[in-house]
Amino acid sequence: MIIDESEEPSSSVKSPTEVSSTAFNQTEAGVGPLQQLLPPPYVSYQAVLPPVVTSPPRRQKQRWARLHKTRRRLAFASIALNCLFFLLLLRITRRERTTERMGRDKHGDTDITIPPILPVIPVAKPDPRSGKCVASATWSNATFISPDDDSPFNTTSHASFTFPDASSAMFLIAQGAQLGGHLQVVTTSPHAFPRVDIQARYCSARVLDRSAVCQMEQKKTGSVGLGIFTPHAFDGQSATDALDFTITLFLPTSSDPGSNSPVYNLETNLPQFSQSFDALRDVVRFDQLKIEGRGKPIYAKSVFANNATVMNANAKISGSFETSSSLILSTTNAPVLSSIKLHHRNIFKTTHLRIETCNAEIDAPISLFTTAANGQGGRFNISATTTNAPMTMTFPSAPARSILHLDAETKNSPASVWLNEAFEGDFTLFSNVVLVDQLPYVDIRKLRTVDWQSDLKRLGFVKGEVRWKMPILGGAKKPLGSVRISTNNSFLKLHV
Repeated sequence: MIIDESEEPSSSVKSPTEVSSTAFNQTEAGVGPLQQLLPPPYVSYQAVLPPVVTSPPRRQKQRWARLHKTRRRLAFASIALNCLFFLLLLRITRRERTTERMGRDKHGDTDITIPPILPVIPVAKPDPRSGKCVASATWSNATFISPDDDSPFNTTSHASFTFPDASSAMFLIAQGAQLGGHLQVVTTSPHAFPRVDIQARYCSARVLDRSAVCQMEQKKTGSVGLGIFTPHAFDGQSATDALDFTITLFLPTSSDPGSNSPVYNLETNLPQFSQSFDALRDVVRFDQLKIEGRGKPIYAKSVFANNATVMNANAKISGSFETSSSLILSTTNAPVLSSIKLHHRNIFKTTHLRIETCNAEIDAPISLFTTAANGQGGRFNISATTTNAPMTMTFPSAPARSILHLDAETKNSPASVWLNEAFEGDFTLFSNVVLVDQLPYVDIRKLRTVDWQSDLKRLGFVKGEVRWKMPILGGAKKPLGSVRISTNNSFLKLHV
């Protein structure tokens, strides 16, 4: 047997490299046994989990929500303000452009006069609360007058009303702006009816046209009267829109000189009207008289009324007033300079007088009368009040055995009172300086005594009394009067 040494002997044993290559090839080929022989390749192991996200706390979420809501509101507010500012700017710009183009035509250079926008001027209507208008004024033809420095009016017209029932209560009222004038109450023939004449003065007919002047009546009270109404204040109103009225009220007198005077009831409410009453005391009487005004004086030459009330503001009251029951004179910031007569007619009633003002003086001589057959007696109650102004009151006459209760007060000014020698009663005085002066009354029988003394505990306080030594039938106790007068920071003087 010949062996060839050049050929390598075939051997069934393979090298490790070959074994590995063979195994790899077999693995790719899907040989199962070889795969079982080789260990699996090493792969590092690590669990795969989702990332942990830390949730914010609850309070932080709420704060973020509130912050987001606030930012959203601020954004909306900013947008709204910007829109408002834009609209305002646009309106201003359009107005300026309109002003620049005013008076000029768009398509040419022709000037066009654009009338200004006139204010809406209201027309006056009668106030239904004051009554019903039954007849409007019929004005006469306008008459031109020459204006002067005191009056700018250049036109005048007239109207008239007649009140057919003289027994009805009468009233005169005026309401509205730019309205004023004068009232005069006079007498007329006995056979006439009460009548009122009106004279209107103005600058333009349109001013009179937008007023309302009419005869009125009040069904509840049965009163008849005159009402003057003008529009209330409006934009663009000037002095040329003013109206001035002169009202004259004619009251018939009695046809028989020996008979009683006719009795009327009258009420006026006329602000910015001066009011004057003629000498009516002996020919005309009033049962109820009420006079109201403001800003203009009230004067009565002589007036008699059972009940009278005169009220004013910022203007004086003067003249002669008489009453048998009650009289009130009241104003502010203006004096009361009146001569007053009080009549006592009813033994069961007291005649009252009240005078009041402020920052102005009171100067009133007051005479007391009685209708008793023997000329004695009477009860009177009087009060007077003012401030920062002097007070002077005198009693020229008073019936014997009359009872007077007087309460007078002022401040920061002197007070002087002259009592009539018929006074009997107590008096109390209070001021920094008090002077009591006894009247030079001739008393031969020494029936009248006056005593007073100062209170040592109260500085400026004086008490006194006036007594008459007159017998009273049956030993009854005499009713006495009283006087109380006070002021401060000034002297007080009583003549008794």
